[in-house]
Amino acid sequence: MIRGDEKGNPAFPVPAYVNSQGETWDVHMQGMTLRQYYAAAAMQGIMASEEINFSIMCPDSREVAKMAFRIADRMLEVENE
Repeated sequence: MIRGDEKGNPAFPVPAYVNSQGETWDVHMQGMTLRQYYAAAAMQGIMASEEINFSIMCPDSREVAKMAFRIADRMLEVENE
């Protein structure tokens, strides 16, 4: 499976900081990965869907999360084509 963020690339990268003397620092900020961001967006769509009756199809919220990450993985695969 191809993942564009296998190295944990951030969803919202921050560029290096350059001060007035021209010195550069990498800004390392922890946050969600692109895969996690895509999964969150997918989960919002799944949960908002009127087509899906979760009490019958997905009584376990873990199944909804798994579905969201499967969608995120597909998005990353398509993005890397």
